[in-house]
Amino acid sequence: MNIINCLVYKAPGKPVFIEMEVSGPGENQVGIEIIASSLCNTSELRSFEGGYKKGYGVTYPMKTGEPGHEAVGKIVKTGPGTEGFATGDIVVMTGHGGEPCHRSYVNRCCDDIAVVIPDSRDIKEAAILEMYGCAYHCAMTPLSADDYYKKKVLVMGMGAMGLCTVQILKNFDTAEITAVDLSKERLEVAKKSGADRVIFPEEVNKSENFDIVIECSGSVPGQETACEL
Repeated sequence: MNIINCLVYKAPGKPVFIEMEVSGPGENQVGIEIIASSLCNTSELRSFEGGYKKGYGVTYPMKTGEPGHEAVGKIVKTGPGTEGFATGDIVVMTGHGGEPCHRSYVNRCCDDIAVVIPDSRDIKEAAILEMYGCAYHCAMTPLSADDYYKKKVLVMGMGAMGLCTVQILKNFDTAEITAVDLSKERLEVAKKSGADRVIFPEEVNKSENFDIVIECSGSVPGQETACEL
């Protein structure tokens, strides 16, 4: 048994750290020492404020480590049947495969983690890779990389997911990437992230031909505009 530190919401707006005992990994599991877990704006806000009918924030105290669902860590223990993984490997995690990630240590199923090679990059930055995975999934599930070849693509909404999408699209040989947002600051970041053109919603020309439109704002006006385009 090991003593670890973990976050727990005792009540809305009152997260505290506690110590608890945990056992080692089981079949097809590895034990991971958490290097960094990220803060998801949606789930963290729900957990902190409470009072939501669905999702995190329904019952307190919450499960230890919730709502942490994005993290990067180092494998320190391996259980039976964990071929392909070794102690010292740096891995990223999502909300699947084991215990929530706002803990100093978790046991995770090998089917739900991925090894990353940070090289000279800051390992902590890999904690948000689940978000990039979601953006990639949304861009690639209905289409393939070939479908973006020499196409004009518009991305609606430059929040975190929209910015991830722009960066992912830069890996495809698109003709042009147009980023749309209400915020000048976000559009400036979008330009740095690889957008060829940045515009405000009122500047969208609905008679212009876009081959692909990806809606990332989550707002009703954004969805309506995306459908029209």
